[in-house]
Amino acid sequence: GRCLVSVCPLGLILAEDHIRKPEDIMSLLENPFVNALEIHTRPNSLIAFEEFCRKLIPTLQGHPLQLISVSAPQLPNYGEALESMHNVLTQYLDGSPTRIMWQTDGRPMSGDVGGGTAHASVRLAKVAKQELVFRSLRGVVQLAGGTNEKTFEILRSQGLENEFAGVAFGGSARKPLAKIFDSLSHRSMECENQEFLEEHPDLLLEAIKIATRLVSPFKDQAFPTKEPTK
Repeated sequence: GRCLVSVCPLGLILAEDHIRKPEDIMSLLENPFVNALEIHTRPNSLIAFEEFCRKLIPTLQGHPLQLISVSAPQLPNYGEALESMHNVLTQYLDGSPTRIMWQTDGRPMSGDVGGGTAHASVRLAKVAKQELVFRSLRGVVQLAGGTNEKTFEILRSQGLENEFAGVAFGGSARKPLAKIFDSLSHRSMECENQEFLEEHPDLLLEAIKIATRLVSPFKDQAFPTKEPTK
């Protein structure tokens, strides 16, 4: 996903746009085990964001979510962009107990590039939290975009290990897990009806070990459950 279609040197990547209607998403949210929704944003997309929320959120009244996460990368006039999206969300969530999480994509899809990418993730998360407090906006902040095994060290060195609501690991988790899923793919071709990781205890154990190495530094931390206040 990091190599864009337009810059792939081998011309091997194709992309097709698929626009899904809110009604299509609602059918997925009818699953009683689904209790959260993540909305991805991009620069200059407030109108599309508002239209999406206007169509989708009112339909959730019969199936209230515990959490709506907004993936908020580095946007122009970041504080104003957060406030605009916040006002849209709260307009349609009026009276709802659904919590809001702002997922800050510091440097998207880069966590496996090197330890230094974690700095971009922490920088943007700090800005987001400052803006939430300054503007009295609802929600908590989750780090993303560049997170890796160095993230906790950076947070701790700045006294920030308890300041955020969570950490999302993407590329830094996918890369070490890739070999495990390659093995799973080969086994699935050999063993019918055994295509899930849970059906292969040895591979599952290795995957859990990898995930544990990433998350264990944070598990001892009491991530805040309350939203920031002035």
